[in-house]
Amino acid sequence: MTSSEQAASALALAREAFEVRAYERAARLARDAAAAEPGSAALQGMLAAALLAARRPALALRACERARAAAPEAAWPWRLEAFALAELRCDADALAAAERAVNLAPEDPWSHDALARSRAAASRSAEARNAAREAVRLGARDPDLLRRLGDAWVRDDPAAAEARYREAIALDPRSAACWDALAGALARQLRDDDAAAARGRAADLDAAFAERNRRQRAFVPVLQLGAGLFLAILALSLAPRLLPPGPARIATAAMWVMAVLGPALFAIGAALALQRGPRHPLPADPQLADVVRRL
Repeated sequence: MTSSEQAASALALAREAFEVRAYERAARLARDAAAAEPGSAALQGMLAAALLAARRPALALRACERARAAAPEAAWPWRLEAFALAELRCDADALAAAERAVNLAPEDPWSHDALARSRAAASRSAEARNAAREAVRLGARDPDLLRRLGDAWVRDDPAAAEARYREAIALDPRSAACWDALAGALARQLRDDDAAAARGRAADLDAAFAERNRRQRAFVPVLQLGAGLFLAILALSLAPRLLPPGPARIATAAMWVMAVLGPALFAIGAALALQRGPRHPLPADPQLADVVRRL
């Protein structure tokens, strides 16, 4: 098997791993293959997308730069770079990369999506909505792009965001991400029962959302424990002013013991709440999924 055939095989395996949300495995496959074929834009793009899906943007940025060098006229490396820079809170650089992607591929809806995301990260909400609208116009009413348009509205006008999310759901009723986004918009409107129903629908459609909801519920008692420890420490700190010297010294000693052990107990409880149960990675960002499909 030639080196190009090996690279193609590794890329296919990495794509399969990415599609089943085994992002770390996809990154490992792409990295190993890219070591033998460092000039392969596709392998570098696969590596960048997998690392971004695995929430490792600093490492992904290097792969983005190599992909850009290997495919200087392609828009998708700039889209990935904008994504990585936005994750790293490098807003100005992310915006410049997204603008470069749009200049290279003005008819590509996902380049406009990258621009919308970068503008939103830079707190340019109105411009972000304009870019998201253009992405929807070019994307033939893609449900993911409609959802992204809702995301551009959700902070300022959750009712408008809800309308976009419902349009996306009408196009793809089995999209757990759309139902979950709808739940967020409903919660912002204080429609808690409707939000719970939408969140439950997302959980029924995708185990990752069910797991996330369960972990969030498991974390609530830990927060209550933390609040109780804080109030207890606060009450004991007032003891020297309210109690006789003997009991006051005991209360002060108890306060210091709780102050030292309390954070440790809180951290242990939080770790147990978050680790309990199976791990189901969330679906990849649609921007990343689109790049992987094109490689």
